[in-house]
Amino acid sequence: MLNLDIRTCKKCHTIFQYVGYGSEVLCPRCYKEDNELFEKARKFLYENPGANLKVVADHCEIDIKVVQRWIEEGRLEFASTEGAKLKCIRCGASIFTGRFCKKCKKDLVTELSTGNSKKENKFADLPGDKMERAKRVAREFLKK
Repeated sequence: MLNLDIRTCKKCHTIFQYVGYGSEVLCPRCYKEDNELFEKARKFLYENPGANLKVVADHCEIDIKVVQRWIEEGRLEFASTEGAKLKCIRCGASIFTGRFCKKCKKDLVTELSTGNSKKENKFADLPGDKMERAKRVAREFLKK
């Protein structure tokens, strides 16, 4: 039996067959545009390492939320915590990229790999989608 994963693009709202690329659900055309904007922002940040989130978004004419998403995904990294203005979603520490600081990533990996129960798991109070993201971050961290 043929299993098609049909989704609606978050950006242009067209229906397309999703093949599982990227964290955002974008059609191939919007995905390509997103990657082109990402490369523009990455190049600007490489040439201007002291730039902050707003400067990158303004100079590259990109919505600040899109740049923030790339930072949270770990695709962009700023030279200082002031540039990214990100906080660890677990402890609130300033971070350069992603969603968790190094200590919380390590703790999360330990908690998930030891199979702690939900009562003992510090991430148990996160809503379902955030818990899944936390697990994905832990799996990606283990690969490194």
